[in-house]
Amino acid sequence: MISSKVAPRAEGQREMLSEGRLEAAPPSEAGPSWAAGPPSERLPPLGQEAPPPLRCHTDCLEAPLSRCFLRLGASVGTHPWLFLLGPALLTAALGTGLLFLPKEKENLEEQYTPIGSPAKAERRFVQSHFSTNDTYRFSASRTSSEANFASILVVSLTNSLLEPRIFTEVSKLDRAVQALKVVQENGTQILYKEVCAKYKTLCVPPNPLLHAWQHNSTLDLSNLMFPIHNLPNRLIYLAGFFGGNVLGETMGKNQRLVESRAMRLLYYLKTEDPEDSERSKAWLTHFLDHFKDMKSTLSLEQTEVFRKLGFIREANKGGRFGDEVVFELKLGMLACAWYEIPL
Repeated sequence: MISSKVAPRAEGQREMLSEGRLEAAPPSEAGPSWAAGPPSERLPPLGQEAPPPLRCHTDCLEAPLSRCFLRLGASVGTHPWLFLLGPALLTAALGTGLLFLPKEKENLEEQYTPIGSPAKAERRFVQSHFSTNDTYRFSASRTSSEANFASILVVSLTNSLLEPRIFTEVSKLDRAVQALKVVQENGTQILYKEVCAKYKTLCVPPNPLLHAWQHNSTLDLSNLMFPIHNLPNRLIYLAGFFGGNVLGETMGKNQRLVESRAMRLLYYLKTEDPEDSERSKAWLTHFLDHFKDMKSTLSLEQTEVFRKLGFIREANKGGRFGDEVVFELKLGMLACAWYEIPL
């Protein structure tokens, strides 16, 4: 015997059909086919239409990039040694071109100032209105380009170097520096008086006060004014040549120079003419090589002496060009290898 059970609701609907009185159930009483399933799959209510699908994609740039990086990652994972050794070998091959660069290039303006830059235009304006000539009318305050020079710093072992005995020692050092000469391979000599920057027919003095004392040893060093001292026939500017100063009473725009611990000697050389510039560099190199021997020969007792060259010469006086190139190559290869190592 086969029996069947009908749900009460279904049985009621059958009765309504049989009586011709079947009515649509309200939406709140919809059957399982209306409300079953996730919200995204439900049918919209009667009388309402589903909104059209969005046509704007926010990943229009992200999606292709993700695919590209996915392929790149797969390639790196499949062939790791190619991506590790390839950049290193390429860097080593291209880096050998550094060996063909000039060994020395001592022109800061050409290397670091762009062509047609405002700095070059301003420099041309300064040169046209404040001209100088290092063979006849040199002025350190009017120079508009890098000049060759040697600087010696003299530091007193006492409280002050404004004493005749210390000036005598410094004067001996100055004469030894100006007596240096370079003997070239062809036998010609390069003297300081030939390569020094000149004002009229004389070399520019390395220190104005020392120069005045050398011509008048009776100059009273205990009665000096700073920064401008008035000599009987001219004015001398002391700022920039003396350090560790102790100033006293004020007289007008100046003050009395009581003590000074350090003195600077500046030896300016010719730079404007290329031939003179090369001779000046040769003299500077000779000065650098023989400075320690010269200082030990003088047996200075009252002062300590330190030397400094012009910025370019100081930057290039040490180190070998080949070592710098090898270091740059190693650094580039290490950077490439580190960048390609997966973390």
